[in-house]
Amino acid sequence: MTRTLDRRSLLRSGVTGAAAAVIVPSAVRITGNRAGPSARPRPAAPAGLSKFTELLAIPPVIDLRAGGSHMLTMGNGRQQFHRALGTTPTFGYAGAPYLGPILVVRRGVPVELTFVNQLGAHPVASAIDLGIGGAVRGDRTAPRASVHVHGGLTPPEYDGHPMDWFASGTAHRYLYPNDQEAATLWFHDHAMGITRLNVYAGLAGGYLIRDRWDTGEPGNGPGLPYGAYELPLIIQDKSFTRHGRDSVLAYPPRDPAVVATLPQGTPKIWVPEFFGNVGLVNGKVWPYLPVNRSIYRFHVINGSQARFWHLFFGAGGPPIWQIGTDQGLLDAAVPLPSGLLLAPGERADVLIDFTRAEPGRKWVLHNDAPAPYPDGDPTVPVIGELIRFTVTSGHGPFREIPARLRAAPLPCVRVDGVTRNVTLQEKVVADGESYGLLLNGVPFTAGDADIIHAGRGRTEKWNIINLTADAHPIHLHLVAFRILERVPFRGPADSEGVPQGLKDYVAAWHVDPASPEPILGWGTGRNHSAEPYLDHDRATPPEPGERGGKDTIICPPGQVTRIAVPFTGIRFDPDRQYVTQAGARVRGYVWHCHILEHEEYDMMQRYRVT
Repeated sequence: MTRTLDRRSLLRSGVTGAAAAVIVPSAVRITGNRAGPSARPRPAAPAGLSKFTELLAIPPVIDLRAGGSHMLTMGNGRQQFHRALGTTPTFGYAGAPYLGPILVVRRGVPVELTFVNQLGAHPVASAIDLGIGGAVRGDRTAPRASVHVHGGLTPPEYDGHPMDWFASGTAHRYLYPNDQEAATLWFHDHAMGITRLNVYAGLAGGYLIRDRWDTGEPGNGPGLPYGAYELPLIIQDKSFTRHGRDSVLAYPPRDPAVVATLPQGTPKIWVPEFFGNVGLVNGKVWPYLPVNRSIYRFHVINGSQARFWHLFFGAGGPPIWQIGTDQGLLDAAVPLPSGLLLAPGERADVLIDFTRAEPGRKWVLHNDAPAPYPDGDPTVPVIGELIRFTVTSGHGPFREIPARLRAAPLPCVRVDGVTRNVTLQEKVVADGESYGLLLNGVPFTAGDADIIHAGRGRTEKWNIINLTADAHPIHLHLVAFRILERVPFRGPADSEGVPQGLKDYVAAWHVDPASPEPILGWGTGRNHSAEPYLDHDRATPPEPGERGGKDTIICPPGQVTRIAVPFTGIRFDPDRQYVTQAGARVRGYVWHCHILEHEEYDMMQRYRVT
């Protein structure tokens, strides 16, 4: 995405000419006008796509609560996203043409799943960029795969590490202990170099953990809706191109004028973020759902590539209550009069109360989140509507919002480990065009000396320092953390929106002015604190709906997001080395931005728990 942002006033001394680009010597992206001379309007949604004429599809449920061994295939399919689109080539799990089932497991009951890779021609093969580490030519016709249960407390060899991929025509066995409380998790592809494209093509599904309290059955502890009144909502955005009577998934390449400015040796097809022009729920474009006059429980999963969603009803719409976060139930239901904000990878457990709605009433779930979030780009359309609920004359059994949700209150958080300062940074050319992102200024291939070595048995505090202009959803594999607070850099901000404290922080660690990118290459060991540059008086606690267990967190621009990360209660060796089917020796886990284009290049890093 092209951005004409004037950065030359920042740290002028490091600006250096290059053959293909002028590299700005800062990983700080500055907010400002995001539409530039070379920016091209995003394509409109295909003509003829009527809204709210497609019935919401409900993914099949596979009940694995008894444990045991099971097999799921991954293969090609053709999905009808909308009747006007015909069918579209896609990927899916377990025989489905697109997405996968909802896997339901029980706490403390292990499940062995063997995923069989039967993937053929990639639906978006033209977007495979061989300049990205891990991507190979064979991915266009026989893609690699790796399965990650997002939010799972999983031994390292079964976590779906991006380097632990398996080839088309082979299988991979995963063992999931399910040793955690009831929560809305999901599973998706994580293969190195093609994660964003495999997920875009359809490799994602739900993973619902039940326990003795939140059983999903009649008489469950909190008294929550179940059965036909408990449904998943997997939210995504897509773009389509007509292909005769049918369609294909569109994944637009970069503007050739931008490609010409990028440094030698960087990916040319990769785009900083992908934003589609139509909204999908459960694989249907702008669907509708008939609902009875009752309370419904929805497990909402943001499965988009890069799009944040702020979901709300119009004036007088049915009340929404949040009852759970990524990692389980909250202490009490939180009313959401202003709506629900979800970043890619985040989940929310919500109740929507239709009990007082008149039969025949139609309510549309709206969205007004800019893209990229939070400032937006005028060339990127906001998808303003997502799904319509049509109220029937039927009555359901659920009439009250439960007063108590958890069997025991959420535990207090006590930090007894080290404090880590970690940075989110972006590599840009002179006009603001991104050509890569980094954690702590080092790439995914960084050695052990430059990655985090967390202390097993301790709860650490991580200060996530966002030096970019966009919000990033940061996801940690293995652990369920808690949000402590968010603290902005001290002001005032300049005409480009950069707080003075942020500029001072960057200048303080600008260790090599002669380098074309002096802030890059910090490495974890530097651990540069931002405390002297922050406005502590404007620190904000987590929103009420964020106060439960999390595994993915929104880190706003120009702020430090503090989280408490417990490496406690792990009943297996999290640092066990194993050998992948491809022969790589792997140890540890990863943490990354869950904007899939960012994760791919290169906002992902290994970490170890020792």
